[in-house]
Amino acid sequence: MQSVYGFKQSQESNFLLTLDRIKETLHDELIKIGFEHRGKIADQEEQVVKYFKENYLHPSTSPIELEPKLFKIAEDAIRFYKTQVKRDGEEIRERMVNETEQLYVKYITLLKVMVEFAQIAEADYTNRLEKLMKVEKEKILQHLLSQNRIIAELRKNNQLSIESKRLSITLDSENLQEWYGMLKRDETFFENFRNAPDNFETQKQVLLYLVKDFLFKNESILNSL
Repeated sequence: MQSVYGFKQSQESNFLLTLDRIKETLHDELIKIGFEHRGKIADQEEQVVKYFKENYLHPSTSPIELEPKLFKIAEDAIRFYKTQVKRDGEEIRERMVNETEQLYVKYITLLKVMVEFAQIAEADYTNRLEKLMKVEKEKILQHLLSQNRIIAELRKNNQLSIESKRLSITLDSENLQEWYGMLKRDETFFENFRNAPDNFETQKQVLLYLVKDFLFKNESILNSL
């Protein structure tokens, strides 16, 4: 949508730029013939602009007649406008493709983070159990993440691994550990899910929370993805 709006803006800018070009061309003509002919040039400018406005999008079925010199200026203006719009359109299309690719990379990266969080939660819970340490939060995270059916499917999905390699997506292990630690300190997360029903809907809500309310709301994480 932003790119579409940008294209509309570029069309409007090129329209105004072309009108300025017509004015400059006729101003140069005024300098050649003398400023005493200012009224004549103003009238010619009005004619050329009128022709341009009637024909720049589609040729008019009944265009106004112009003398050859003014006709050339008007047709040059139309060609200039179309060239500018085409160039800007190509740039905007290229930008849209790049933006879409960036969104796709971000999407795959987020899926990878979910998988990594599940593995970390599993290891964290097991290690603390072995050390006879308190595991209240770790048990909740282990259950909500490593036993999450959606994440389990992602972990088994070879395509995710293939796409990650193709896109050269790598996640720093220290960053992941730091983000997981931040999640463990997120009291809102535990308030929401500590006593939540053990069903598929809860598992979906866990992932939505992680993406919308945890990852997307932590600027330091977003800047690292």
